[in-house]
Amino acid sequence: MKIDLTEKQFESLLKLCYIGNWMSNAQRTGAKDDPMIKEYEAIYELVQSHAPKFGFGDLVQWDEECKRYFATADFEEAEDTHGLIDEYDENIFWDDLIEKLADRDFSNTYSEKEREKMNFEEFYKKRQPFEEKWGNEIYKHGITKLDIYGKK
Repeated sequence: MKIDLTEKQFESLLKLCYIGNWMSNAQRTGAKDDPMIKEYEAIYELVQSHAPKFGFGDLVQWDEECKRYFATADFEEAEDTHGLIDEYDENIFWDDLIEKLADRDFSNTYSEKEREKMNFEEFYKKRQPFEEKWGNEIYKHGITKLDIYGKK
């Protein structure tokens, strides 16, 4: 298959591949029990290999020792590449925090047996007040009023 792209479309594809591979593999170690998702890396590598032909050789660099392309520091730190990842991370942090606090309080309020007896609708109806509570708290105060207390 052949796909014709303009320079701008190729640049967007390169950025999308970078972001997609980052989201898929950045937290992986590459160890046997935590392998990289190789098919995503391979697609990103393929797209990077065409960067010089499209006039974006400054966004990637070939590493002779590793025999592969890497994004340059300027490309990684650009607002529309890593900036999007930072924006995503910031938003997902708050959503995850609210979800985890709501789950904790819900689990502390209802026993495992009670939760197992709840149907889908009842579960979410009873869990919703905890999510609203933490959503309002986080929206108003961020983490400024959150404290962690260990057991004594």
